[in-house]
Amino acid sequence: MLCHFLIGVPASGKSTFAKLLSQYSLGQIISTDTIREELYGDEIIQGNWQEIEQKVIEQIKQAYDKNLPIIYDATNTKRPWRVDFLNKVRERVGKIDWVAWYLNPDVDICKRRNRERDRQVPEYVIDDMAESLRRFPPHVAEGFIHIYEVKADTPYKLSFITKKLDSLNRRIINRHNRTNVDNITLHRYSRLMDFDRLLHLISLLASYPELGNLQYAYPQIIEDIFGELLSFEDSISEITAIMAKLKAHIYADKLAIAEDLKFLQNYGLVNGGEKDNKYEETIIIDQDMVTHYASDKYTFERILNTIKTILHHPFLPTVEAEYLNRYFPQSQYKDDPTKSSLSGHLTNLTVHLMAQEKCHIKHLKARRDLLRKDIEYILKPYQILPNTMRNGYFLGTGILSPQELIDTFRLLQTQAKNIDDPLALNLYHEFERKMRLAHFDDNYIYPVRAIANRSMIDTDSLDSKTLSNQTERLQNLIEQRKLVRLNKFANRAKYEGETNGGFDAWLLQIVFYNFAWYLGFQHQGGEKDKLLRFERLDRLYIEKEMSETQTTTQQTKALNRLNKLLSASYGIYLGDDSHQQKLFLSKQKKNAQVKIELWFSEDIFKFIAEGTKRFSPTQMKMTKPSFGGYNSSVFSLDKSPDNNKPYRFQVTLPTWSLNDFDFIRWILGFGGQVKVHQPEILRSKIIELSRSTIDVYLY
Repeated sequence: MLCHFLIGVPASGKSTFAKLLSQYSLGQIISTDTIREELYGDEIIQGNWQEIEQKVIEQIKQAYDKNLPIIYDATNTKRPWRVDFLNKVRERVGKIDWVAWYLNPDVDICKRRNRERDRQVPEYVIDDMAESLRRFPPHVAEGFIHIYEVKADTPYKLSFITKKLDSLNRRIINRHNRTNVDNITLHRYSRLMDFDRLLHLISLLASYPELGNLQYAYPQIIEDIFGELLSFEDSISEITAIMAKLKAHIYADKLAIAEDLKFLQNYGLVNGGEKDNKYEETIIIDQDMVTHYASDKYTFERILNTIKTILHHPFLPTVEAEYLNRYFPQSQYKDDPTKSSLSGHLTNLTVHLMAQEKCHIKHLKARRDLLRKDIEYILKPYQILPNTMRNGYFLGTGILSPQELIDTFRLLQTQAKNIDDPLALNLYHEFERKMRLAHFDDNYIYPVRAIANRSMIDTDSLDSKTLSNQTERLQNLIEQRKLVRLNKFANRAKYEGETNGGFDAWLLQIVFYNFAWYLGFQHQGGEKDKLLRFERLDRLYIEKEMSETQTTTQQTKALNRLNKLLSASYGIYLGDDSHQQKLFLSKQKKNAQVKIELWFSEDIFKFIAEGTKRFSPTQMKMTKPSFGGYNSSVFSLDKSPDNNKPYRFQVTLPTWSLNDFDFIRWILGFGGQVKVHQPEILRSKIIELSRSTIDVYLY
């Protein structure tokens, strides 16, 4: 007995089409809208699907027992809905030959019809259902003997149905000839539902790194998915529950998912490493099986190898246009011979795949067309790739190649371990754990590099309110661009002239300098309004968070000003005068600068001459040494008249650098091997400090 299964978004004309089918077959229309009206008094009320579904199946069984053709009228826009429903009908009623009618007029026409109805469906519902059908249109492997897509935008006619059904037997025979399993090599995922489940699993693995351990590693994700915190007995249970929630319960087969994970591991798609594409086949020969796009082993492995390549080699390098034009001269642009119409991310990926497959470049266009189809029919619908890929191909958060991942880990390892960054340290330990879980060799985790600087502050001995112990909160406040009131601990060291009490500030950046972490900020209001400065985290605490925020543009401009002052200064000290800072950042910056000249002995100048990046080349000049091969433009000064200290060193700094303790200590550290030639104020300061040091030892 031939029965009919309608598929289409709201207002696609299903009810009208159902009446025509009833005229043709004298069958019974079973409509979910009619059942909703019977159960809840209004077809617009969605109600309880289990209750509605039970009524639908009861009516199908009654019609089936009376040998009446059935016309099932519902949206049926999602594949899991269709498959699950057909399976239940098969179990509770019996084997039915279903013909699917996919009503697919233009979505805008459906929306217009919807607006003309008394009871309208929200347009986003129509869009969502249309997108579901675009990604996964009906397929005979779902349980249909045939599918007719009806795209007509004009009123449907009985003659159209008659013509289609009269040719049905011939179409079924032709399809059977095309999908005969004798003509293909089957594999363990040749059945549509098995293939669907595997691809949805790959999609979840790409979207949720550490899937199966989220309840421990990222409980917030579990809460976001399920609306509450849940616990699972094991990793497979967690994956199965997420599969049911985000994809569909028909794919949530725990035993099958466990086998899928083993398969992906053997294939080298999970748990790291580029393994050979070898796996144990589990083939069930079924001559009645309806094949799908990837039922043939060649196509299936082609798709998996594409996924694997994108996973291990995201953002592939560009294939040179000259190389493409050599083999495909017709693709060369007439107005620019250095370009090729074949250039692009699709070609980059195709060429890489062809190299793996040992396929000659002359087959590029045909292979690229296959790749385009695989992306259109598989990788995008299953959400393995994002919808837009303007900059290349990648999976989920997999934007680094294995070597780039190792290099990034080593960089983080260097920073976190040696400069005592609490956030970086936590991230490093988590990164290290995952590198081991991914079976990266221990040699990759060996600390090849290190930064010898280390923080001199023991944060464990500090008050819990100190910013050193609230770096995550501090980071969030910077990102939120909030105004805060800062204050200094009364028992912490203070420089001469520093005032007590709280002050309002815009937080800009956390900076590690020499031996400690500093906060860069801008004063708001008060005597120091607009002053940009740095202060050690361990000396500060947040007295109050304000409601005021600044725009991203305002914050970025302030940070740029802070960085300009920092790069021009000797160290992290930026003075205590906002007017001087403003002057330095203006066109009159010369009025806020001072030229400093030091004369060095030859022994010490050998070290000084090596530091050609100690300051910007525009700030610094030196005497060209008589030793070594120094060609830098900074060596442009003549020698000094002092035979003992003939080597001159000039640097132009902001005036506040004359009060920078680090700068003064740098000069004093050279002892009698350096002499301050100018300015006089710095010369006097060095003399005074030197005398006071001598006095300590003489008296």
